[in-house]
Amino acid sequence: LQQGVCSSQEKEIMTLRQEVEDLRAELESANEQATVSWQTAEEQRAEAHDVHGRWIHAEEMLHREAAARQASESVKEGLMEKSQQLAESVRALEKTVAEQANRIKENNEALREEERQSLQRRYAATSAIASARSEAAVAR
Repeated sequence: LQQGVCSSQEKEIMTLRQEVEDLRAELESANEQATVSWQTAEEQRAEAHDVHGRWIHAEEMLHREAAARQASESVKEGLMEKSQQLAESVRALEKTVAEQANRIKENNEALREEERQSLQRRYAATSAIASARSEAAVAR
């Protein structure tokens, strides 16, 4: 009877040992799966972090590009305004130069007329003096 009980207990111990071994194998398998899942999650987290970093960089580049475009437009508008101002200044200077050229022309014409009249007066005076001398010589 004792031998049967021992044998029965040994079978039970063997069964329990097998169950423990099976549970240990399951635990190891679950542990390996958990490790793989954790590694996969870490890789995905790192990839997500990298993608997020690239997204932020791309967004920053878009903001810089927009700012550069806006600055370029401002410079372009400033240059166009300056160009218009310069064109107006050139037109004003051309008008002033034309007015001054007309005044110079008028002044030159007036000077020529004065010179002509002065020459006529000198000629008349010279003629009068010559005539007076001639009359004085005849009277003597």
